[in-house]
Amino acid sequence: MERETYEFYGVDFVGHPDLRIILNVEDMAYFPLLKQYALNDDTRTDKDDKYFGR
Repeated sequence: MERETYEFYGVDFVGHPDLRIILNVEDMAYFPLLKQYALNDDTRTDKDDKYFGR
C-alpha cells in the first residue's frame, strides 16, 4: 500500500525500506493522481477555434 501511495500521490514514507515504482513506467517524472501533467494538448486540431465559429 505504501508503494502505491508513493507512486500515485508522491507521499514519502520515512523509514520504508524499498520505495520504488511498481505499476507505472520508471521514467515517469510526475505523480499521476496529483494532476501535475499538462491538461491541454496544444497539438490537437479538433479544438481549434475555426470549428467553434470564433
